[in-house]
Amino acid sequence: MRTPQLFSILIPTLLLAWSLAAQEKPGTVSFAEYVKPRAGMRQQYEEAAKRHIQWHRQNKDTWPISVFEIVTGERTGQYAYGVGGRHWKDFDHRGKVEEADMADYYATVGQYVESMNAGYYLYQPDLSRSAPRDLPR
Repeated sequence: MRTPQLFSILIPTLLLAWSLAAQEKPGTVSFAEYVKPRAGMRQQYEEAAKRHIQWHRQNKDTWPISVFEIVTGERTGQYAYGVGGRHWKDFDHRGKVEEADMADYYATVGQYVESMNAGYYLYQPDLSRSAPRDLPR
């Protein structure tokens, strides 16, 4: 009689512990934003983008941002900004930071931007040779 009671307590406890442990693993969600500077304004864009990245430092933003200049392919001349290794829930808690971030971005960089688009990407370990720890953070 005690065995079913023990299992009815033990199994949910183990499931909860397993789900909490799973949350500790690096996330598989990445976010990337692609920006195309206005023609003839690359230098002004880069200076403004540096000021905006400094804004992130001054506001103690804990999310490292990787920046790439795209030099080949259909997005040549654009810049990619990205964060990786996140969980979906991480994005839920960025509301105030995102509002302030976008306000500063448009005030500082916006006038030099021709176009911008963004996307979320999911890391696929089954199709990859790298480990999740290799994702940019």
